[in-house]
Amino acid sequence: MQIRKTKVKRRSFGLWEMVLSVVVLTILGSFTVKMLITAKNMNSKSYDLYKGMSHAITLVETIKSVSDPLDLSEKDLEPGYSLQFKGEEVQITGYFNEDWDPSIPTKSHENACYWVIAKAAPLHSDGEDSEDVARVYKINVEVRRMVPYILEKSQEYQIFSLDSVKCYSRFVK
Repeated sequence: MQIRKTKVKRRSFGLWEMVLSVVVLTILGSFTVKMLITAKNMNSKSYDLYKGMSHAITLVETIKSVSDPLDLSEKDLEPGYSLQFKGEEVQITGYFNEDWDPSIPTKSHENACYWVIAKAAPLHSDGEDSEDVARVYKINVEVRRMVPYILEKSQEYQIFSLDSVKCYSRFVK
């Protein structure tokens, strides 16, 4: 009787298969991480747009609520905003941290992440200062992010911009 001796080939996970699987998983993992970071950035941008629009609309309504932009005072504004007058132009500036809480104003604004500025200036200045003459003011509000989003290169990003017009006279409220 003859015994047959055959070698049974065992199928095993070879080194090249292991390397190939690691490469494939690395490539797929990098795309997954990139997708998650992009989703987080989009979520942050949409929230920033919501908060920026809220602040911009509030500033426009505050400016429009007074009888004259030059009558604005710090008490009319929300906390965190500063008010400056440059001739007939009114400028309102606010700095906020990453959570949209008012940032304590310092010279360098190193802890500020968002910047909101509103300007109200006469559209046409004819030099007439009569109470009977209506004055049209252009109101411009701009909201910017001063810190880049994750894996983005642009240092400053404009979130929202709003332009409005208001006519001030003793006949129009």
